[in-house]
Amino acid sequence: MQEQPFTMEQLFRLKRQTLEKRIFAYYDQTKNEANTLKLLVVLQVRDRIGFEDFSWFLCELVRSLYRLRVTHAMKRYLFYFQHYFSPAEWQQLLQRLFPEKRRLTPNVFKLLTWLLSNQPPLVYRC
Repeated sequence: MQEQPFTMEQLFRLKRQTLEKRIFAYYDQTKNEANTLKLLVVLQVRDRIGFEDFSWFLCELVRSLYRLRVTHAMKRYLFYFQHYFSPAEWQQLLQRLFPEKRRLTPNVFKLLTWLLSNQPPLVYRC
């Protein structure tokens, strides 16, 4: 079992700048894309329930991770980062990662967006 690099207390108490430095350093050291994305999903939860602004956290890192080699584990977290990409980039990414499901993607993603939150999807701002 893999040991986690941060405790929940660190993820929910450290300041944004400190977490940016530490998560980026963790990724540079380990090159573990899936675990880095898990940490970023936790910080999206912190953004939703907390008072501090963690929106668009390490946006460029996420975009560069998905431009490179994408693993099966990374596909699992793709939909949490939809708002990190422009609509055109998002469609290209979907076609590259899920080529056999091209016809179903618009309806499936609308459904997933609705299921994940009753709010409209965030607008691309990166």
